[in-house]
Amino acid sequence: MTVKHYFSILLILAILTSCNENTKEDSIYEPLLDSLYVGLIELYEDYNEVASLTPSLVFVTKTIYPCINYSVVHETLQYGNNIIVDIKGIYIENICLTALGPAIGRSFVGLENGEYQLMIRYDSVTDRYTITVTDSLLIMVDEQRSFTANPQPPWTRYPENSFVYLCGTTNETEWIYEDFLDTLTSNLNIEEFTISENAYMGYPHQPAGHYVDHPSRFFHYENESILLAAEELLKKYAVNIISQYQGVGIQIISWDNRRYYSWMYY
Repeated sequence: MTVKHYFSILLILAILTSCNENTKEDSIYEPLLDSLYVGLIELYEDYNEVASLTPSLVFVTKTIYPCINYSVVHETLQYGNNIIVDIKGIYIENICLTALGPAIGRSFVGLENGEYQLMIRYDSVTDRYTITVTDSLLIMVDEQRSFTANPQPPWTRYPENSFVYLCGTTNETEWIYEDFLDTLTSNLNIEEFTISENAYMGYPHQPAGHYVDHPSRFFHYENESILLAAEELLKKYAVNIISQYQGVGIQIISWDNRRYYSWMYY
């Protein structure tokens, strides 16, 4: 497994399990034992709400710990086009979620388009990066580093008014993938776009957990009514078709965190 592939897996863990700055002022933190991976990605500040995404710094230790809920404790100060992150250390939780994994932290920095200077400080050492934010990309370039690493290529931002179509089936029901895809494209005014397989982005390239996990398909739509119409099509298809079969799942996930699952409807 390459470092980039390893880091992509860790980013998924960061999205699912990480927390913001830890404010346990009376706590004693463990030191970093190895490199600290730093990424700049888009996250939802609340995964239970419909909302746009926020550019966020993610911190992931190279060290693997016996518990998945250890945290990279840090404080973030942002003024103008300068961002300073002070790494305090690793916080060891009293209750262990028993699974091997890195310590993780994240910080929502909410950057507008432009260029920023990032300083990451730890134990009297300062690493420096230049951050560039555009409508389509989040880019980090190291200028001076010693204890951090950024194996992440530019992060492809979620296009506004877009959704991903995810479909998993059995071998016998592979036809459902194309059948519902045809239902969407023939009934809705949507435009397909592609994402490079090597691109880092929040939209998954395929679902997981089925006998056949089909490639994701990505679409632009003009307004919210089209997305709601896509949900209605999925609802009818789930009741009339998918409910007859085991091991089939379809998801539609939009850029602003609207999530429609076929199994919700039967």
